[in-house]
Amino acid sequence: MKDDYIKIYCGIPLNVTLYDETIKLNKEIALTRLAIAGVSTNEDNPIVKQYLSTFCRFQLVSEPTSVFVKMETDRMREMIELLTYGGVE
Repeated sequence: MKDDYIKIYCGIPLNVTLYDETIKLNKEIALTRLAIAGVSTNEDNPIVKQYLSTFCRFQLVSEPTSVFVKMETDRMREMIELLTYGGVE
């Protein structure tokens, strides 16, 4: 599966397919957010992969703590800033 890197990041075994559709949907949402931000959506870019993985993990947690929400939100914001101002394509 093309999204194996997301499953690995989220700690989901590759042979578990229960979350595949959810990951696919959340990945599309994350790609749309990157496009709206005007930054790269190229999945060959490691920062884009990290953003997509982080977004998907964030969405999969059913009852996140406020610390988790802040950490993940800050992390995604930093990645968008890197893609915007870091000259990374």
